[in-house]
Amino acid sequence: MRRGFRATWIAAAAVAAWGGGAPASAQEDDVAAALDRAYERFSQAYREGDPAAVTALYTDDAFYLAPGRDMTRGEVAGHFEWLSSFEPGTGPRIEFEIVDRGVEGDLAYDIGYYALGRADAPEGERSRGKFVVIWKRGEDGAWRIHADGFSDVPGSAEEGS
Repeated sequence: MRRGFRATWIAAAAVAAWGGGAPASAQEDDVAAALDRAYERFSQAYREGDPAAVTALYTDDAFYLAPGRDMTRGEVAGHFEWLSSFEPGTGPRIEFEIVDRGVEGDLAYDIGYYALGRADAPEGERSRGKFVVIWKRGEDGAWRIHADGFSDVPGSAEEGS
């Protein structure tokens, strides 16, 4: 899950040390840490089968771009109600790999991959997809998902099922 994310930051640090770019600011490091914690809360909420906790990670007027469906805005809660069918701790496992991240002011973006499957599923039996997330910092200072678009990667374990 973290290998791609670590590799990106290691490569960025190497370029900065070599002199090929400016080092990341402390503020950018703080934003990256806040976004990483939000992904951890997202994953935990999935495992706990807690749709309200997932929904709380989105802005009130968030765009949700699910594959094969119309884009929705501000109606995120309905997309996660299925999680409530799981007993706490038995929900699906979702892991994220960040490939690229950018931060500018009160907006940030992440591009990456996710792996999703039953909590007890081996890695080869989880579906894999790609995503783009746009984060927005609220007046309260919290980063929330403002736009979420994702789709399966061809050949993933659960494709077509």
